[in-house]
Formats: sequence, structure tokens, C-alpha cells
Amino acid sequence: PLTSAWLGRFHNPLGYWNTQYHHGTYLQTSVSRPEIAELEHSGGLLPSHITGLLMETSQQLSNDGALDFSFAAGTSPELRQENTGPVLHPMQIFNPGKGNHKFNFTARMAYRPDTILNNQLGAFASQVEIASSVSSVDSINLSIAGLFAYWEKQNLKIYSSLFFVDNTVTSAAVKNKGSFSSGYIQLDYFLHDDWTLFGRLEDSYGENGDPYLALMNSFSPQAQVAGIRWDITHRQALKFEISRREKTSNTSVSTVLNWSAVFP
Repeated sequence: PLTSAWLGRFHNPLGYWNTQYHHGTYLQTSVSRPEIAELEHSGGLLPSHITGLLMETSQQLSNDGALDFSFAAGTSPELRQENTGPVLHPMQIFNPGKGNHKFNFTARMAYRPDTILNNQLGAFASQVEIASSVSSVDSINLSIAGLFAYWEKQNLKIYSSLFFVDNTVTSAAVKNKGSFSSGYIQLDYFLHDDWTLFGRLEDSYGENGDPYLALMNSFSPQAQVAGIRWDITHRQALKFEISRREKTSNTSVSTVLNWSAVFP
């Protein structure tokens, strides 16, 4: 009863955000996702989706805790050129023959000290081979590892992930190697039953001169996000968010007002 298998397309079990929140913004407190957890179609750096097999199981511990395990194996995305620059494209499940898709393997482990609560600490690792249709790139290899945590107490929620990425970009038989780390921490504070303040810090290290990040030019290594969420009803939420994102050459500030809902 504690083991399940999923055959098809699913979210890559990397970190915390990608396993907890789907594409709709209603489930997450903020409007935006962290840059390192951004989805492929929005310029994300890492594979958000895998088409293949996902195995999940849980081992109960004697102290009312549990160890949760996830193992994923399937297809990786293909790098394709778009108007905004190179973008990762996962396999289309209704058009599996489109593009060239190699392999992605991911493992994730989480320790929950109390199975009644969602509090957890964990680690993950992934190996990804990415084919490319971009003329200047032959292939990309990513080795990803990291840590994540979620802790909730009274009116405060804290959740965070830290990613370490080794990458090799092959172009015209020349292999360019690099590595960088990136992470985020978000705090949600419940002011009232219907109002939540949130703030998020994102930072990266080693991004300058990295060959993979040089390709994926939409990534912002540093960001600061703050906002407020109002749950209008049990199925509707209104959010206001302001963010400051920093790149090597420029800094941008944006504000967004978002309405989201669950149907029916």
C-alpha cells in the first residue's frame, strides 16, 4: 500500500518545488516559481518533465517517522532554438517521434520525522543527457545533486532547495565543462485565515563563464521576491507579487497581480 508506479509523463522529482506544485499557480503561495525550478517552456534550466517510469515507496520508522523514496527513468528534453534563445522541449506524449530524446535518471529521498505532518528533509541526484538541434551545440550532459527542506510551525512555513550542477557542453567535438550552484529559500507567514505574506531569496555561485548558463540566457542568477496572497474563497486566490531579478548585464523589477482558482 505504500508503493506506487507511474507509467507516462510526470514531474521530475528534483528538489521540493517540482514535486509539490504543478503548473497552476493556485497551489503555490507565490505567483512565480524559483528560477532554478522554472518549467522548460518558460526557459527553465533543468528537465521538469520525464516520460517513462516513476516508482515511489515509503519505509515506516519506529519513531512515527518515514523515509520516502522516488526513482525516475525516462526521456530527457531536447534543446531547440526559439526566438528567445535555446529552450528545452520534453517529449510530447501524443507525438513521441518528434525530436531526439535521450535519457534522464533521477533519485530522491526524504525523511519525515512525523508522517502526520509535511515537514521533511531530503536529497536528490540526477543524470541527464540532452540532445540538441541548435546548430552550435551537439549535446549536453548534466549531473545534478542537491538538498531540500520544508518546515512548518504555527503560522510560519519555510522551504528551500539547493542545487549543484556539473555540465558538459559538446560543440564540434570540443567539450566545454563547467559547474555552478543555485538555491532558494521561501518564507510564508499566515497573517490571518485568508491572508499570507511571502518572501523568497534566490542566489547562485559559479555562474560566470559557465558554458551551459551561457546558452540558457533567460536564467537570472539572483532574485528577490515578496508579495501577499488573499484567499477570497476556499477555491479562489488573489496574489500581488513584486520581484527584482539580477543578471550579469542588467537588473529588472516587475510587479504582477494574479487571480487563480480551482474548478469546479
